[in-house]
Amino acid sequence: MMKPRTIAGGIAWLLALAAISLSDEPGMAVPVWSFWAGSGMLAVRGVLTVLKGERLAPHGKSRSVSVCLERPRQSPNMEQMLARLPPYCGQILRRNPRATAKEA
Repeated sequence: MMKPRTIAGGIAWLLALAAISLSDEPGMAVPVWSFWAGSGMLAVRGVLTVLKGERLAPHGKSRSVSVCLERPRQSPNMEQMLARLPPYCGQILRRNPRATAKEA
């Protein structure tokens, strides 16, 4: 699978090729200059990021998020749980004998 940076680089290369080929067309001066200005800003940002010693994308770091919930003081019994389910869940449980066999 191709990395997003590789795909973005390919798209940027195609846009640069189009900007070079369309630079002589009338009415294309603003889009071409906008492309080159944006490319220049991204290049300066990349150079500054490297000079600061920051990584462009952290590798090997986990970005997992965990949420700790309080433990319930009292668990509901099976009847209370079934009573709180939406009606369609009750229909599914009535059709599935294995799900209702666990109640007994």
